[in-house]
Amino acid sequence: LPLLEKTDRALLSNQRLLTGCHSGKLLEVPISPSTGDEWLVRTVQQIDTDISVDYLDGNTIPISSIIKAITTEHESLRSLQSSVAQPPPQGGSEWVSELSSILKTASLPVPISGISSRLRVMAPKDALGCNSDIAILANTSAPSWNLRSPKIPFIGEMERHKFELLRPDVPITRARHHLYHILNCCSKVILIDPSLDKSTPLAPPLEEILDYCTPPVHFDPNSEENLGPRDIKQLDGILLRNMKNSSNPPLNPSAITIPLDVELQRDRERRQPSKADSEGYLPTEYRNRVISFDYDDLTRKTPEGVDNPRNSTRWPVIGATSSDGKNSVTIDPRPFTPLPSGSVVSDSRHGHSDGATQEIQLWSPSRLQEWAKCPRRGWLSRGLRIRDEETQSEDLDPRIHGDLLHQIHHDLICEVLGMEEQVERDISGVLDGHFPTNLADSDLEEQEVMQKALEILDKLAPWLERSDGVSTFRLRMLTGMSHSEWKDWLANPVKAPLGGRIGAMIRSEMQLSDSMPVALEWEISNGSETGSEISLNQNETSPNQIELPPIMINGKIDRVDIIPFDNEGNEWLDDSGSNEIAPLRLFETNDWKPRRRVIIRDLKTSEKKPSDRNKEGLLNELQLAIYSRAWEINHPGDLVVGAGISTIGHSTEHLVEPSGNHRSELESLSVGTTTSLTSRLHRFPDESANPKSDPFRAWMAQRLSVALGVAHGAVEGRVHPTPSKSACRYCPVSSICAVKMEDDY
Repeated sequence: LPLLEKTDRALLSNQRLLTGCHSGKLLEVPISPSTGDEWLVRTVQQIDTDISVDYLDGNTIPISSIIKAITTEHESLRSLQSSVAQPPPQGGSEWVSELSSILKTASLPVPISGISSRLRVMAPKDALGCNSDIAILANTSAPSWNLRSPKIPFIGEMERHKFELLRPDVPITRARHHLYHILNCCSKVILIDPSLDKSTPLAPPLEEILDYCTPPVHFDPNSEENLGPRDIKQLDGILLRNMKNSSNPPLNPSAITIPLDVELQRDRERRQPSKADSEGYLPTEYRNRVISFDYDDLTRKTPEGVDNPRNSTRWPVIGATSSDGKNSVTIDPRPFTPLPSGSVVSDSRHGHSDGATQEIQLWSPSRLQEWAKCPRRGWLSRGLRIRDEETQSEDLDPRIHGDLLHQIHHDLICEVLGMEEQVERDISGVLDGHFPTNLADSDLEEQEVMQKALEILDKLAPWLERSDGVSTFRLRMLTGMSHSEWKDWLANPVKAPLGGRIGAMIRSEMQLSDSMPVALEWEISNGSETGSEISLNQNETSPNQIELPPIMINGKIDRVDIIPFDNEGNEWLDDSGSNEIAPLRLFETNDWKPRRRVIIRDLKTSEKKPSDRNKEGLLNELQLAIYSRAWEINHPGDLVVGAGISTIGHSTEHLVEPSGNHRSELESLSVGTTTSLTSRLHRFPDESANPKSDPFRAWMAQRLSVALGVAHGAVEGRVHPTPSKSACRYCPVSSICAVKMEDDY
């Protein structure tokens, strides 16, 4: 109000204009400042000056500096007027003219950066509010200016149009608005038209203004006079590849060796030895020349006439091809330590130089697994956090699907058994009969358990009520119900027959009648910020029995069960058991006995055969062994007697690899399907061909040895690539890896 003329202020002060036509009440309005100076102070106070300098370029003056310059000039003017006894204007056009003069004459500070360039590069939407002498529209092809409306997951086209969500005409409308602003913000606009190349048509908003443009100027791209910086660099590169002098020296002379990495890697792969010796395995002296292997080699059957790895004259062994073309099994040879090539520049890129060390305070099993697959993959994806940009699928993300089934499993067990996630179960309530041992012991029918699971599903995934294709498909997959059947059940929640993935999960869970869950999503750091320490004695590390530094580890175990000492399920705790941490080499001691016997289960959502997924979890991945040892370390007296993958999918099954000393007992109990993978493969590296150790404990030591070796290599800065078809298949950084190995399709 103080900026308006007296007549306007008098008109607006009329109470009739502020009285509601229907209610007859006065409209509540803020108290207006009485003078123009008071209005200026209030306005400045409302301006957000907390804009980070990071968002400003070198030419932009911070808002706080502009405000300070204006207020300083205004205060100087008021001081001068006061000294000569001149009354300042209180408002109206005189005050506005005075402030306009200050805005025009105020001297603004020079940008702190001192950048004097007058060129600004920005996207069309960022140019709003700017003006310039010349605007150059570059990168104007249709693919470069995306005008498609983004899709909303789980919302069909009919619902999107009904509620006018992300209308398809909005992007083109905004693009026209941005373009018209650019056309009017300067006196000359230069449009670089890419449509001479038929593969790059001009963006639609620009097509609309072509008729208003002056005749185009054509450039001959083949003329040396019109070569751009990119063309010049390309010609220089061709000259260098042909061993000729370039017109300009390379910015980084070492960079010209990068293309040689591919040839060097392929040469290493061709030279990798593969012939078996008389014992059926790769000779020991060739171990350092192995730089990759196929994951299938970990689960191969031992050829006829070849001793199993556990009974071989040397251990660990690497599989090789015999003279008759048969391949033998491999004990995980990672981490690989390829020898330097002799090229200082190339070797320095792969961690064969001083100063490449790094400090990693805390490891997780998933991070270790990334480094084990390929050190370069681990360094880029976990160290530098570089990953390919994920494309949004119209279907449900497999990770969300897996997390959903995991949560249903955990919530169902917690509700029925009175447990909490991440809290270890107090089994005294179970032994006293206050809580059931497991789902099979809960006296609930399968249909009742299914009802509880469906109620949990409804809470976790209310979007399943939608009628779009994704929701309908996932509903059928999870429950076996159609959309109409699901709506009917929601209207009247009752017992339901087992169906879908959830029904298969419940059916499999009801078969674990001799297994007591004691922890879900248990934190292996046990509340410590530094994690749990995992270490091995020197005689337990493979292949060379060298001392490896311990690592600090964190993560969560999906599920921990205990099993009874008797077949009747009455003795779950042996009070006469030891209170010390279980030694890995149990065969060397007779005075240690367990207080509790534990099974570690890792839940995986997979459509693979459960047996194949279990092999991968035991012999390729590291987390089962890490989880097993971490539980023993944090629970002195507990002995892990089995570990395995619980696969939730079309075929749901709990698999357990039992300890050799407890195999017969686990096979007589209903604790899951027992497997026999480690019995023919693992022993401790200092044992002979007639080992006495428990293969399961030796397996645990071997997997931990791989984990410690991988971590040690990462700390030392070994970031060399170890490409293979299986490692590169789902690599998140394969698009920027020159030596990746393409899969067969």
